[in-house]
This record gives sequence, C-alpha cells and structure tokens, in this order.
Amino acid sequence: MYAVGLYADRIGSQLALLQHKEDQLPAELTQKFFDAILLGGFAKTLVIKMASTVTREKIAAALVESVKPRMGSGGRDLDAFQHILLSG
Repeated sequence: MYAVGLYADRIGSQLALLQHKEDQLPAELTQKFFDAILLGGFAKTLVIKMASTVTREKIAAALVESVKPRMGSGGRDLDAFQHILLSG
C-alpha cells in the first residue's frame, strides 16, 4: 500500500489558485485548475509513503497503471514519470 501527497508552496499556490476559490465541489474543478497546479511557478514536492516494503519497479508499474487511464495519449509523459520513479 502507498499514499501519494503533493505539497506546494503556500503563498505561491494560493496566488495561482485564487481564481478557483469559489469552486466548491470536485465536479466544479476544471482542467484550468489542474493546469494552474501543474504549471504554476511555485515550488511543489511529490511525496510517496510506503506502508510495506515494495520494490521500486513495482511502485513505478503500479503508479503508471493507475494514472494511465486518466492520461489519454500521454505516453511520453508516462514514460518520463516512470523513468523518474526508477531513477530515484
């Protein structure tokens, strides 16, 4: 089992996401919201916490498998993501 968390600079992320403060429900979150997080010029850190001992290869394969259906045609991005995970 694992959990993934995204930590972002508080002030930078607040400024970048200010236009979305009225969005109340997950269904109201648009691609622009996620683009603001992904492309925002503020510091971000992705943390993976493991609940058991699992190899790096199994972690990478499981995360790619989980994300792939939501990526559409993001094959190169998934390859880059898996390479980052495997390279540590």
